[in-house]
Amino acid sequence: MIESFKQAVEVFEYDLLFASRNLHGSNKSYLEHFRYRGVDGVVVVCSDIHNEQVRELMANSLPSVVIDLSSTTSSVVYSDNITGSKLAVVHLYSLGHRRIAHIAGHESTFAGQERQKGFIRAMEELSLPVLDDYIVNGQFFSEQGGYDAMKRLLSLEEPATGIFVAGDNMAIGAIEAIREAGFDVPKDFSIIGFDDINIAKLIHPKLTTIKQQTDLIGKRSAELLLEQINTKEKLTKQIKVPVKLVERDSCRKI
Repeated sequence: MIESFKQAVEVFEYDLLFASRNLHGSNKSYLEHFRYRGVDGVVVVCSDIHNEQVRELMANSLPSVVIDLSSTTSSVVYSDNITGSKLAVVHLYSLGHRRIAHIAGHESTFAGQERQKGFIRAMEELSLPVLDDYIVNGQFFSEQGGYDAMKRLLSLEEPATGIFVAGDNMAIGAIEAIREAGFDVPKDFSIIGFDDINIAKLIHPKLTTIKQQTDLIGKRSAELLLEQINTKEKLTKQIKVPVKLVERDSCRKI
């Protein structure tokens, strides 16, 4: 995503400045730092939805684009998380699964919220019960978060047969927990992830997942930011990037 953004803006001879969370120990806020450096615009990637400095930045007149975060004061580019989640649930349903669980991303993240919302909508549209025990917090999209969440699902008296996991890293952790418990994917449990990270097609079994078009996200973000810079006008456009189901080997018909 970042490489795609970089290529799109370098055509117009823009340089990129990366700002880390602690700004090298400086007491300056993001906004103060960017003003000091004289930047033309800012793209915010993978930020905390509750970060006050990010919110200050988005509300300012400085041209900005936010990736995967909800905002009414800044332009936003994000994957169609809700539709992607519904695709995942419908796929499991089409394979015969009726007990479907969800390992969710952290509730403080936009992607986590949207993907859980899509899961619930799909379950309701398919007239399947949404059980509290079947929605488990996988924390911040890590393998460990997926592993811990799957352990909880395995401890249930009647575990789900299909699990939609809100991120591929968490799905990898979930598969490890299943194997450690003496079960098999997809023989005993079907797992579907979200993101289509590079390793998804290399692990065993190869992971069925929802593919994000990260290159297109980067390109659209660049176009939106350049439009604001060139027109000298702060915009609050929203661009939703389509996703698609990638079928591999981690799900089976029952």
